[in-house]
Amino acid sequence: MKSYLVSLCIVVSATLAPGQLVVARETTSKNGQSCAFDRNNKASVKLIASAKAKRAKGDTKGAIAGLNELIRQQPANDLAYFWRAICRSDTRDLHGSIDDNTKAIEHNPKLAAAFYNRGYDYCELHNDKCAIADYTRAIELEPSWRDSYYNRGCSRETTGDRIGAIADYTQAINLDPKFAKAYWARAAVYVACNNREKAMADYDHMVKLYPEDSHSYKQRSYAFFMVRDHKAEISDLNRAIKINPADPSFYISRAWSRENLGNLKGAVADYTQAMLLEPRVASTYCLRGEALCKLGDKAGALADFNWALITDPHCAAAYDGRGNLKSRANARTGSKAAIEEYSKGISVDPQSDLCYASRGYEKMRLGEYRAALSDFEQRVRLKPNWPTSYFSRGFCRHSMGDRIAALKDYDRGINMGLKNGLSFYTRAKCRAELGDSKGAASDFKEACRRDPEFAKEKLPGPIETGFPATIQEISKSFEKAIADIRNSLMRSVRH
Repeated sequence: MKSYLVSLCIVVSATLAPGQLVVARETTSKNGQSCAFDRNNKASVKLIASAKAKRAKGDTKGAIAGLNELIRQQPANDLAYFWRAICRSDTRDLHGSIDDNTKAIEHNPKLAAAFYNRGYDYCELHNDKCAIADYTRAIELEPSWRDSYYNRGCSRETTGDRIGAIADYTQAINLDPKFAKAYWARAAVYVACNNREKAMADYDHMVKLYPEDSHSYKQRSYAFFMVRDHKAEISDLNRAIKINPADPSFYISRAWSRENLGNLKGAVADYTQAMLLEPRVASTYCLRGEALCKLGDKAGALADFNWALITDPHCAAAYDGRGNLKSRANARTGSKAAIEEYSKGISVDPQSDLCYASRGYEKMRLGEYRAALSDFEQRVRLKPNWPTSYFSRGFCRHSMGDRIAALKDYDRGINMGLKNGLSFYTRAKCRAELGDSKGAASDFKEACRRDPEFAKEKLPGPIETGFPATIQEISKSFEKAIADIRNSLMRSVRH
């Protein structure tokens, strides 16, 4: 989470030292006319102080009114624009905030805090390129601000510049060796880069720095999740819960871990505890509904999905859950009713990649491959950085007979990190059908290595040799994997 420079004490120290009065200076307005703002002007100082006091009491409208009057009297007052920008940002008028910070910068090009805050607003509007430029300028003016490096690191990470992000997080840590968020953020990038040793080192350091901070253990538990050490993950989450038993997110994370270990009843208990602590969160009902469905309690699952929609009528995941129940009820033929549920989820949330994926698979089961491909294309558009997006599309293309395009999607999904027995098995089948028996055998060996149990169940043949007796054996068992592929994709979406 990026930091916004709004704290009164921080802003004052960022612009004027406490009690400091800056001498009058000459500025040039936009039309080129010379104008002056005297920072010693008692009336203007009083108006700004009044606006800040009103904002602190929650009277943002009154604060803006006072600053409007000051700007009318002194159109070159950079601090008036600066504070009005903060008030506008409070009301989510981000474009207005950007305009005011721009005005402040025009009248005072060295006002680092205005560059910083405008950069934050650009981030909120997903304009990371402009945000990076503003944070860079803020750093040039005030190189000792740790948050400028941290926020620029967040924007660089968003744009895919992981090396730049790590450098910025590192500099933020150098400026403040106890800056918790920077350690967490850098560790997350290390995880994304598959540098788990450095990630774990950052998490371990956080625990040493803040042994009584529950979030230190929560963050480290994620690293254990990434390496599938679920017992260690649960151990850290137990410690986090012991320190702070009132945080529902800890119970939800532990529920995921318990599900991964097959402890569905324990997961349901954790979801229930999270609901007791925070009963108005639709997603928790959906998660418990999924767990109940796995336990065979379809009535309980449906009740949870329905409660999720009562809590939040725009919860696409609840429609997805209801669709999955109807899909399972028609496992052999596919379900038009399930498609209707997924479509409702998309209608309330057009950004629901999960509903697009589910609807795509259901359409495939009904033989509607072109319509399914359209849904998978939407999923790639919505989640271009998720390997399962390409795997879904590849699976559809494969089913349509477009093996070359399917293989490209499988390659991309595996290269992006979807490296389990199922993914290698599916690519092995595609390569076999394209005549690449050597590549198919290699993928089959990898599938066996990564998931021997899956290989024994889905890939008949002499496991000890590393590949099946015939390529045809891969083809025979391919259709049996559809349900496993879909379930695998759903699990990856959750995390």
